[in-house]
Amino acid sequence: VLCGNGTEALEFALMGDGVGAGDAVFIPAFTYNATASAVIMVGATPVFVDVDERTFNIDPADLAAKVAAVRRDGTLVPRAIIPVDLF
Repeated sequence: VLCGNGTEALEFALMGDGVGAGDAVFIPAFTYNATASAVIMVGATPVFVDVDERTFNIDPADLAAKVAAVRRDGTLVPRAIIPVDLF
């Protein structure tokens, strides 16, 4: 499948997995705006996760806390994680 840019590539991956309205997609808080834009474009909700200040990767403890919070709230279904490698 050809696409015009990285945002579309992320959208296609989310659509291919059936991610959409009512789903929570966990993304790092330190990322380019295309990551959140792709989530919004498929109708899902981005949930920002803190990053480890040493590695700039998603902080596993904060990810677990955010997933638990989404489950407790019950409004969204935890559905996907988009890791980002900035460096």
